[in-house]
Amino acid sequence: MRENWLFIKTPDHYGKSEIIQIDEDIIYYFVVEKTDKIGLIKNENRNENLSETEHKYINQNRIRLFKKGKIYKVLIDEKSVTEDCVFENDYEKLNATETELTESEIQNLKFEFNWNGEKKNIRFNEVLDSPVMQEINKRVNKEGSRIT
Repeated sequence: MRENWLFIKTPDHYGKSEIIQIDEDIIYYFVVEKTDKIGLIKNENRNENLSETEHKYINQNRIRLFKKGKIYKVLIDEKSVTEDCVFENDYEKLNATETELTESEIQNLKFEFNWNGEKKNIRFNEVLDSPVMQEINKRVNKEGSRIT
């Protein structure tokens, strides 16, 4: 059975978003890239067998993969220290959304939330930029930010 899992970033992780796909015993790695549309790019050089990878199921929707690696610390000038370590990477299972709403009903949803004490509203396909940014975007012939 093919399952998709989203990498849960830690505060010290600055890399791109990653999704793994576990199909039978093989782990396939994908990087999430934002182009005209969000897409997945498969990392052909990074497939591995789940049975050969140290891992632990935290619960039915979360898996932790343990990877051996090294930490490099530069102390001063050209002096550095290398330490062996084990990286723990958590992944959360992605489940298909179940809804009875039509696509057009979903596109018309409005979300209200509180951000730093300020009430905000978000709708799909509505420009998110401030009026000033919208004017600048218009001048440079650029489309504004939207949730699609």
